[in-house]
Amino acid sequence: MITISYPRMSTPELQRRVFESTVQDKIFTVEFIKADGTRRTMNARLGVKKHLKGGTSCNTNKSMLPVYDLKAKGYRNINLESLQSVIVNGVNHTYT
Repeated sequence: MITISYPRMSTPELQRRVFESTVQDKIFTVEFIKADGTRRTMNARLGVKKHLKGGTSCNTNKSMLPVYDLKAKGYRNINLESLQSVIVNGVNHTYT
C-alpha cells in the first residue's frame, strides 16, 4: 500500500474540497477521532441518496462532513478537523 502524507489544511472548507476530490464517488475507509476522544474507523461512501427520508440537512457545522456508513447502514458525520487518514484505491492518505 502506498502512503501519502498531507499537512493539515488551514480551513475546514479547504479540507472538505481536498477530501471530496480524493474520494470522489468511491468506497473508502476513513479514520478519525470522535468527540469523546476515541479513534473510529469506518467504511463509507459520499453522495448516497437512497436512504434519505426527505427534508433538509440540519448539519450547519462546516467542519462536519456527512457520509454513509456501509456497515451500520446509516448516515454519520466526520469531523474534518480530527481526520487522521483516508484509504482509497489502495492509497493511504494521512493528515498530519
